[in-house]
Amino acid sequence: MSKFYFVIVTLVLCAASQTTAQEKTSFKAADTFVEQIEFSKDGKKLITNGSERTIKAWDLDNKKLIYSLVYNSRSSVFFTEFVDSGEQILMMRADVENGFRGWEVVRCDIKTKKETALLASKDPDQPIALWGDRKTIVLYGKLPFGDNPYVIKFLNYETMEQLVVARPDSFEVMAFSPDRTLVALKEGRRLRVMDCTNNKEVSAFFAVQDINLTISRGAFLKDNETLVVLTTALSDGLQIWNTKTGKLIKTMKRIGCDEARPILSPDGRLLATYGRFDTMNFLDTKTLKYGPSHKLGYYCNGVEMALRFSPDGLKYAVSDDKGNVHILDTPKVERVQSRLARRLRGFFEEGC
Repeated sequence: MSKFYFVIVTLVLCAASQTTAQEKTSFKAADTFVEQIEFSKDGKKLITNGSERTIKAWDLDNKKLIYSLVYNSRSSVFFTEFVDSGEQILMMRADVENGFRGWEVVRCDIKTKKETALLASKDPDQPIALWGDRKTIVLYGKLPFGDNPYVIKFLNYETMEQLVVARPDSFEVMAFSPDRTLVALKEGRRLRVMDCTNNKEVSAFFAVQDINLTISRGAFLKDNETLVVLTTALSDGLQIWNTKTGKLIKTMKRIGCDEARPILSPDGRLLATYGRFDTMNFLDTKTLKYGPSHKLGYYCNGVEMALRFSPDGLKYAVSDDKGNVHILDTPKVERVQSRLARRLRGFFEEGC
């Protein structure tokens, strides 16, 4: 009889720690997968960059498609975002027909679809970000010499003046700090943190000791020092590091997919990671403990999944493996789980 009651209690605790996500709306953004999702500043519009070279914009209040553009096969769009009130779209794209031959930034009016070229560059490195209300462009690429060395360039958006050039050798970019001063780089089992303002190393350490394991993804927390790292390990697959000292703060069981990029909420309180069995997990960055998870009810490919919080953090958007984008309510951080509930959920949802 005692075993029977234990099973009942176990099921109740697991149910309490996992809730069915309250979906606000969903729509078809692509035929296969979505590469990028961005909200407008007021959170009322959403833009998607699909795998079929399709840019779409949506009015979330009216659940209506308000813009659609299929760009030609010679182009590649690296990222898109809304401009100010959301009536215009900013795109950074490149001609990749015969290899990468530079890039351009274009503003497009949603109603008229009229394009205005803002700037262009023949720089051979690939743009990966446009920061600070379009004040800084970040380029990332490989130098044409040496043993696979990488380079990160920071350009002034208006003058195209080169601000800083970081040379992280053979390390790949994993995450930038929220204030854009630090960059975390990975190479196999090693992590390296560099100061973007002066190209100096802040810390370097082995995040994984086992030669059969590697570092997958990571994200800085809002203090610009703490780094959450996902590895291919299971028992200690989520690690929390102080990047200034290079010291390990905490290790946790990874209940999320190691290939899905974790996303920080605007207020910095929640870190969202996609987990096994179609769940979205939320790490409370204040307590450094797992909060409640969302049962999504559909499969999201961790590698090709797009995930983004709205500017107010009250909802988030996630894409599934069929090109659909779902808008859901963000869970409340006040929900506190018991230690047993967290351990049981971790047992049933460990790694993917």
